[in-house]
Amino acid sequence: LPIICRNLAVAGIKLDRRADARASVDEGLRENPDDPYLLGLKGMLTAREAPAAAESLFARSRELGDASPEFLAQYGILLLNEGRPHEAVAILEDASRRRPDDGEIGLLLADALDRAGRSREAEDVLRRLLARGADAGIPRERIEERLARALFHEADYEGALDIYRSL
Repeated sequence: LPIICRNLAVAGIKLDRRADARASVDEGLRENPDDPYLLGLKGMLTAREAPAAAESLFARSRELGDASPEFLAQYGILLLNEGRPHEAVAILEDASRRRPDDGEIGLLLADALDRAGRSREAEDVLRRLLARGADAGIPRERIEERLARALFHEADYEGALDIYRSL
């Protein structure tokens, strides 16, 4: 039953039927309250209206050891939105390890590193994304804008200005 509920919930999300997705998630969690995927889905579904509840769900999904990179990315975004970049870094590093080729996760990680005062590491992540080119799946301008911000935070004003001028 939990796998069926997972599939129904994902379909509900993709079809923008959030109420149906929630019902499927809740049904699956009644059957298996420790299903990490269903916990992550519930976190995604509740993040907007109840961030504290979503954080608990994402944390529990991660504790169970099988949190998907998508859920970890959402967890990281939630932490960033709450002004907790240091915590977001650990979550997004985990997501990046699980899905190293995901450019969006890489961009989120760079943002978290920069906000956590680790601009040099953010620069490294962003330069790796740039080196991947189109394979990163992110428009070059988005990466360059973030790189310019990281360079600015490192006090490399010339480097930042060069990038800003080219955008």
